[in-house]
Amino acid sequence: MVAQYAVLRVAKLKTMGEIGALGQHNERTRDTPNADAERLGENVRLVGSGDWCADAQARLDAAPRIRSNAVLAIEHVMTGGDNDSCILGPFGLRPGAASRELCVDNSCAIM
Repeated sequence: MVAQYAVLRVAKLKTMGEIGALGQHNERTRDTPNADAERLGENVRLVGSGDWCADAQARLDAAPRIRSNAVLAIEHVMTGGDNDSCILGPFGLRPGAASRELCVDNSCAIM
């Protein structure tokens, strides 16, 4: 029997530099040694243009007021084992399942 696992990571992004660096990492436009380059084509963008800073700025521009020390974005990573029976989150998402219902209205980018 193969062990199943799930990973949930949440991190605050307080600067546009952090948002830009995360976007470059996820879009693989910067050196990302922990990523398998041969699997890049498996990435799917559900929301966003690929320009993470512009997408985040557009969301911030729609806000009535932003504090000078505000958290600008929150990174959520949900992932699990290679087993198809691995369930992620309360919506019963399986790896590879595209769900536009998950946080789409409040997200700048979902990959």
